[in-house]
Amino acid sequence: MKRSSLYIGIILLLIGCKKSEITQSVSSASANFSIHHEISTAQLLFDTILYATPSGYEISTTRLEYYISDVKFKDASGITIHQDANAHYINGRNQQTINIHNILIKEYQQIELTLGIPPYLNEHGKIPNTSENVGMIWPINMGGGYHFLKFEGHFRKPNQTSSSGFAIHLGETGNEVIISVTIPLSINEGNGNNFEINVNPLEWLTNPNDYDFELDANYSMGIPELMQKIQENGSTIVTTISQQ
Repeated sequence: MKRSSLYIGIILLLIGCKKSEITQSVSSASANFSIHHEISTAQLLFDTILYATPSGYEISTTRLEYYISDVKFKDASGITIHQDANAHYINGRNQQTINIHNILIKEYQQIELTLGIPPYLNEHGKIPNTSENVGMIWPINMGGGYHFLKFEGHFRKPNQTSSSGFAIHLGETGNEVIISVTIPLSINEGNGNNFEINVNPLEWLTNPNDYDFELDANYSMGIPELMQKIQENGSTIVTTISQQ
């Protein structure tokens, strides 16, 4: 009898494991976030001086590279139900989509993301050594880790023909930007979980701080007070997140 009971117990355990696996396989899904860079609802154009800044400059964009990381899905109480503990490299010249997997199928009310890299990943080797990530390394003698942002281009005053370059770089733990958006969103079974993130890169230069290339500097890397300005401005670069 004891042996029979043991066999029955093992069988029930195996059945229970299979049920658990089946439940797990249908209880989560993936989501796709396409990234769009827009100025006044029009696609960002590179390499041509087109855009005006609040500080009175006309600028072009020649480089726009940054990270979106630590994406969190939260319920109505603000409790994190799912966290994507990855850093996603974004290049503004390319059409890119962030894929996030194993999200619990349910209704959510809030999404949070980090522009830059959170402290637990901001060390050399903590993210994959792809050529893109290696190109974003922040020098060890300046604290190490990775660039959160490389925003570069040219600027000039109106009615001038000559221009100068600018390089807005952001890095160092503490300068990451956390953005929280209240939005009802549904994660469902299948492949229909598609979202769109719209980003206005000019917001790095304004709101609340109007960045002035001549009065401040035409570069920000390693200058704490200037990086703080950029970090504070980052809170408004994500203009909308919507479910498609």
